[in-house]
Amino acid sequence: MESSAGAQGVDSEEKEVEHEMPEFQTELLPPEGDPAVADTVTERANECLQYRKDQGKDSEWNRYHDYRRTKHWKNDPERKLLTANLLATHHQQTVNGLTDNSPTFNVVPAGPLNGDAKEVLAPVRHTLTHFWSNQEQQHILEESVFNSNLYGCVAERGVFNPRINFPQGDVEFESFDPFYFALYPVNVKKLEKAMAVFFFVPMSIFEARRTWPHAADKIVCDSDAFTQIGDDRENNQIAKKGNTRLTWLSNAVRWLAGSSPSEDSSDMVMITEMWVYDYSQGEGGQPIYTGNIRRVRVCSGDVLLDDMDNPAINPNLELEVQQRQYCYSHFPVSVNPSVTDPDSYWGIPDYERLSTLCLELDKTLVQLTQAKDQATRSVLVNPKDSGVDPDDIDDYPGQLRPANYIVAQGLRYMENAPVDANVLQAMSIYKDFFNEVGGSFSDVMQGQKGGSEVIAAKAIALLLEQQSRMLKGQARNLHKMLRERGRIWLSLAQSFYTETRWITAQIDGQDQSIEVTPQKLQVPANVMIVAGSTMPVSDIQRRDEMMGLAKGGFVDQKAVLTAFNVPDAEDIIKRMQAGPLGEFLSKLKMIGVPDPILQVFQKIGQEKPEKVEQAIKAGEVQPFAHMIQALQGQFETPPDPEMVKAENDRMELEAKIQEINAKTVKEQADARLVEEKILTERFDRLVKAKGVEFDTTKLDADLANEAERLKLSRAELVLKARGEKEGRELEGFKAVADHAVKKEQVKHSQQKHDGPYRERGMKSNNQGD
Repeated sequence: MESSAGAQGVDSEEKEVEHEMPEFQTELLPPEGDPAVADTVTERANECLQYRKDQGKDSEWNRYHDYRRTKHWKNDPERKLLTANLLATHHQQTVNGLTDNSPTFNVVPAGPLNGDAKEVLAPVRHTLTHFWSNQEQQHILEESVFNSNLYGCVAERGVFNPRINFPQGDVEFESFDPFYFALYPVNVKKLEKAMAVFFFVPMSIFEARRTWPHAADKIVCDSDAFTQIGDDRENNQIAKKGNTRLTWLSNAVRWLAGSSPSEDSSDMVMITEMWVYDYSQGEGGQPIYTGNIRRVRVCSGDVLLDDMDNPAINPNLELEVQQRQYCYSHFPVSVNPSVTDPDSYWGIPDYERLSTLCLELDKTLVQLTQAKDQATRSVLVNPKDSGVDPDDIDDYPGQLRPANYIVAQGLRYMENAPVDANVLQAMSIYKDFFNEVGGSFSDVMQGQKGGSEVIAAKAIALLLEQQSRMLKGQARNLHKMLRERGRIWLSLAQSFYTETRWITAQIDGQDQSIEVTPQKLQVPANVMIVAGSTMPVSDIQRRDEMMGLAKGGFVDQKAVLTAFNVPDAEDIIKRMQAGPLGEFLSKLKMIGVPDPILQVFQKIGQEKPEKVEQAIKAGEVQPFAHMIQALQGQFETPPDPEMVKAENDRMELEAKIQEINAKTVKEQADARLVEEKILTERFDRLVKAKGVEFDTTKLDADLANEAERLKLSRAELVLKARGEKEGRELEGFKAVADHAVKKEQVKHSQQKHDGPYRERGMKSNNQGD
């Protein structure tokens, strides 16, 4: 039992030891909020500055700067020694050659697109081209190439600056010479392998305090930082202001005394900006920083200005959209050497291989100048017994009187040693070697190469091509820098172009204003550069080739005129297509000549007289009088457009009025129709009532007539009865007749008292309307 317990105790101790093992630091900087962040940034930056100082880069770059400014002699403050600065000439020619034209961008798909690729990617390409010209990017490109060729390398940083192109803001690129940027670790050879990038940005102390008001009381002038940068160029006066420690002590005394340190408009502070990959994770294993990129800025050694997440990505975008952008996983930075050096990101400057030849040429030139000066200022020999006072010898015309003739022969100029021809030959050799090593042909534009005349355009183009071939390495690095700049711009634009913008784009040879929305830029795209688009091109050769293509029928008129940069090419093409009479016919059309007549004029104007006569005889062309008669009445003078518009408006108004009147008349007619129907119904009822009354009156008359008739019949019957029968029969007939009459009267009396006349089975014989 005891042994097992002891074994368990040993195991627990081993586990405790394993648990207490120290954690190794995996990130370059402490976590955000740690007080040691600013000191760590300064420490890492000092490592980079000290490393390049140990490599002698600071003194080398300062020396190249002096060479570019024609300061080739160390102890020559008044520039008495002659200098032929071929270095500056070669440098300027190289910069001009590499930036002779604006780059041609090509936007290609980087993923599936919805719709035609050309139409979907056109807004991106137009916006990039507009940005290049509107924000003067060609000037920044020239500055970058200048620094790269002079010092060996250059760095560019892209940021979104809301203060430019206000109020929308825009992308801004800055160029940094090697004094003001560095990569970490110190011996890294490429930006892609670096863990961090440092930028050293000089800033006015007033601007710094305005930008970071929370640290304004801690921001002080730091001349020591400028001295440590190693920039001793003549335009950098910050490091020459005096003893930094004494300045710091003086400021400290002023702070303790209750007054502010002495400052003037030249007081500057160095802002150390560090972009670093930081893979720290938060809760749930999620990265703290977007794309694992973090930016920290400090000044005055230990003053932390800000510590933030990747500022090249808009935090309001969705994660999927952020991850598609280039700056999500890349610094918005490009570091490009002039000539690639596999051992260092600093590259190889042209001054490194050409400075010795240029200095030797300067020395040879000085020697030649001294020989020339000696030859033009010979020494006069005046023997002591010549009898001529030395004070009488000067440079003005005059008269000398030697003691005698023999002594006079002793007055002469001393012969100097002749100029050695080897000096001129050496100068020519140095110059030729300089051009060969530098790959520059200064006489190309004069049509010469090596003393021989070169007149043909093709030969000049060949020399330009040969010179461009010498710059191929620098051109490849330049195109890489431009691709990086284009991709950084696209990423920043996709993040921060959150409002609709109007840009100027060239479409079909015409400048047009188009609308670009943020949605049109959110496409999977990649920016490419057309190889050689920034290099010089021989216009003479290009035009010669274009003329050959035109003669062969391979290009049209527009291509030829464009190659020759002819202004108003479109108008010229239209006039040529219209023929020799085109302008005259257009004027006839302006005065109203009918198109059929213009067509006849155009047809006969290009034919010979005999062919026109044959066409008239054949009936293909009618005489002018016949054409006028045929067209008479068909063509009228074109009315004034304003009058036509006014007439149309009047007719339209009248039509509306007529329509309103018609509706009014119809409504009135309908009302009258209703009234007529009411009146008709009333009249029908009246007619029917009158008809009944008429029938009653007629019936009364008929009864009266019938009664008279019965009376007559009774009289006749009485008379007849008297003649045929006896009195007894007559009396019986009379009783019957009286009874019939009474019956009819009773019936009539009942109908009259019972209301309107009603006949059963009978209809009124009145005819109504």
